[in-house]
Amino acid sequence: MKFTKNSHSQSSHDEVLPPSTRKIKIRKRHRKRNSKLGLILGLLLGFGGTTIVVIGFWQRLEASVPDSVADVSSYARPNTLTIKAADGSILKEIGEVSHEKIDLAEVPPILHQAFVASEDSRFYQHKGIDLIGISRAAIANVKAQGVKEGGSTITQQLARMAYLNQDRRIGRKLKEMKIASAIEVNLSKVDILETYLNLVYLGAGSYGVADAAWVYFAKTPQELTLSEAATLAGVVPAPSVYSPFSNPEIAKRRRNTVLDRMLAAGYITLNEATIAKNEPLTTNRKHPKRLERKWQYFTNYIEKELPKYVDRETLAEGGIVVETSLDPLWQTAAKTTVSYGLQKYGEWQKFQEAAIVALDPKTGAIKAMIGGKDFGDNQYNRVTQAQRQPGSTFKTFVYAAAMASGFSPEKTYLDAEFFVDGYQPKNNKERYRGTNVSLYDAFVSSINTVALQTIIDVG
Repeated sequence: MKFTKNSHSQSSHDEVLPPSTRKIKIRKRHRKRNSKLGLILGLLLGFGGTTIVVIGFWQRLEASVPDSVADVSSYARPNTLTIKAADGSILKEIGEVSHEKIDLAEVPPILHQAFVASEDSRFYQHKGIDLIGISRAAIANVKAQGVKEGGSTITQQLARMAYLNQDRRIGRKLKEMKIASAIEVNLSKVDILETYLNLVYLGAGSYGVADAAWVYFAKTPQELTLSEAATLAGVVPAPSVYSPFSNPEIAKRRRNTVLDRMLAAGYITLNEATIAKNEPLTTNRKHPKRLERKWQYFTNYIEKELPKYVDRETLAEGGIVVETSLDPLWQTAAKTTVSYGLQKYGEWQKFQEAAIVALDPKTGAIKAMIGGKDFGDNQYNRVTQAQRQPGSTFKTFVYAAAMASGFSPEKTYLDAEFFVDGYQPKNNKERYRGTNVSLYDAFVSSINTVALQTIIDVG
């Protein structure tokens, strides 16, 4: 007995369809199964590939965060150099350096409130990235069909200033956001805001609000009015466009926008905003203090000597502060002495230049250096560059050794012709007093015969 139900059923079904149709149906069923399997595999591979790319990109993003984000508060721009005197006063600054810095606790609140209201109204609410601010800026830009608002927070701007550039590509923007988040983890809001206000470029060669207050208004940050503080905050997005020097009317409109934002944020009252808007925008232009130069014979000497102690890469990195031994009081006295000597003796002794250097005898540290009459007229440093015979300068060491050996300044020697192994020292114009002369008088009059006898006795 044969079991034929399935075979019969299959045979009956096959008889209904033509042979060619039966093959096609079978192939279509196989294709559907293969298509579904391919789609599933494709999706899995797609998601997997995307995941790998995202993970790889995120790892590169993590690696792009500098180890020094916690030190951003001490950031200095590349190729910057500051030379200081012994008392800490600044003698010379090179590069895009902030000459003066503020302490947030010591400036009027309206100053930092103006910047927060203008640049990052949710500064105290976000953690470095403000998604609400980004969305609002995106909507505003779409409506304006152009870039009307930026979505960068103050922390992002600080990250860009310290670690990145102005590249607008998405990769740089993502790095900026990642670094901003890291800064927020390592620094307080006060530190972030203070650092930002000390670094932000505000046009006309000013870096930081303290420098800008001087350049635009000849004031300290503490002296700024509400109107002036709002003006400075308004400059940030485009310093060349919103500068009160070049575009006063545009700057005034921008100032009023900042005042409106301060009012909306609750930082000022309607009456305060109205009064500030009605104030004329009056500037008092000054040169940036970082361009000032003091005692240039000395500072130029320091610049030339620096490569002997600091490698080129370190110099290029910037943020170098050179603390010198120059004493401003000594330096002023040396300048007065040179000027007096030139005025009193220069004409009749027929010399037009003079120089002086004062050293600490214990350490050799330079306390004062005047290389000539006027650096502006002649940059030749007669202290460091002049190649001259030391001559009677060495008598200083002779008599200093004598005093150290116990000789009295009143000790005397005969000023007359004197021979040592066939050598005869001669005085100026070969004149001799023929009498005993004290060491004190011999030093004052630069008598060679006495100096030589002193050397022999000192040994």
